[in-house]
Amino acid sequence: MVSELTGGYCAIVLNGIESALTKQGYFYLATSHFHREDLLEHNPQMLIERQVDGIIAVDTQIRFETALPVVTVAGHEEIDGVTNVVLNHQTAAELGVGHLLDLGHRQIAFIKGQEFSTDTAVRWETIYEAAQKRGIVVGNELVAQLEGDIGTPELGYIAAKKILALGVPFTALFAFNDISAIGAIRALQEVGLRVPEDVSVLGFDDIYAAEFHNPALTTIRQPLFEMGSLAGQTLLKRIADSQNADQILQTLTVEPKLIVRQSTVPVNKGRSARY
Repeated sequence: MVSELTGGYCAIVLNGIESALTKQGYFYLATSHFHREDLLEHNPQMLIERQVDGIIAVDTQIRFETALPVVTVAGHEEIDGVTNVVLNHQTAAELGVGHLLDLGHRQIAFIKGQEFSTDTAVRWETIYEAAQKRGIVVGNELVAQLEGDIGTPELGYIAAKKILALGVPFTALFAFNDISAIGAIRALQEVGLRVPEDVSVLGFDDIYAAEFHNPALTTIRQPLFEMGSLAGQTLLKRIADSQNADQILQTLTVEPKLIVRQSTVPVNKGRSARY
């Protein structure tokens, strides 16, 4: 079960899941729910009725009960019978905020994820704490939230436009994910701001397109393929040895990595973003 497949995040995770399952001769069904309440209720029941051996939920809130083994990717709730594969968001926030500060940025704008995304709350909390700890004031006028069910660059474009409309200067923007970062870059360029010369942009995820965007996107890499593979391997272990499922850790944590490319540079002290 995935939220949607347009943004790259879920597709890469599914690639990892498929790799792990097919190596062991398992076939999988994939279904998208777009965070709709009716599909969040219907889709798992449909899978259960088709007598699947287990369920992997990606960026999906668990709203169903089953005796089947369940593994989540980016699930942050502690639920009996559910194993969560999660990123170390504290380290990710430290890497991202620390990178921008090391480049001299003090006026930083932020784009938060959609309210329904399972990663939004923990990612924002850790980024906010990392910024506060370093003395960076996170003002509401420099924060916008993604809105919409489909993960396309347009959502980041709209969020960046909202920040720009308030006219508060900033020299860097930390986006919720790479897709929104790409949309934000378009919004910045439309008002005559150069990336990275006038505004540095930092993404999150390291989807396949990030390296080939112009400019190539600096980002916090989630090992998405590996997270999917780990979820698949964990589910197979639970299926094969259901009697000892409680010996598998409830939370399996993976580590992020800062990938520095062309979209972030040291702040130009002679100029801040103006519009």
